[in-house]
Amino acid sequence: MGRCFSVFTDGSRMNGRVGSAYVIFYGSDEIDFSMFRLSDNSSVFMAEVFAINKAVDEIIFRKIEYDDLITDSRSTLKSLYSLREKRCFINNIKRKVASYNGRINLKWVKAHEGTMGNERADFLAKLAIDKEEIDMYFGETKSENKLLAKNKMIQLWQNRRNSSKNGKLTRSFFGKVYLKRVTGDFLFESDLYRSWNI
Repeated sequence: MGRCFSVFTDGSRMNGRVGSAYVIFYGSDEIDFSMFRLSDNSSVFMAEVFAINKAVDEIIFRKIEYDDLITDSRSTLKSLYSLREKRCFINNIKRKVASYNGRINLKWVKAHEGTMGNERADFLAKLAIDKEEIDMYFGETKSENKLLAKNKMIQLWQNRRNSSKNGKLTRSFFGKVYLKRVTGDFLFESDLYRSWNI
């Protein structure tokens, strides 16, 4: 095939839902597109990566010899070019691109600048958000699991503290449980004895 193929990808998150899409152009003619709804815990970054992964699969399936794969996500491109990338999903894309017999050129375009393919991919990614069925589930990351566990621990601690008969005076000063160290000038019992001669 000729040198006129370009595939635009995008990811979007709105109202707690996530979508991604790619669109294939031959010259200025749109020839195909796909859009996907991702699990609600997904980030926009993962939506961008997922769209690129699906676009690479489609390029390989169609045996397009020369293609520009264009995204508006610099962070995604940086991770694809990084030599220290540890995420399996991204390294899998890198392997597919490197082992493909044709040529896939990864390119960046500025978002919302009126580039027809990018605007179309953005529109499709936002449209994918409204799909009822989720096409791809991503599990929580380590950092998400840590945050969930931390928040649950704080909530349990707060509930236990609120229902306790002890510590009413402390609760009047500090209504919420905090994990940060309390600093500053406070009156301690020893200060009271010293200043009031108790």
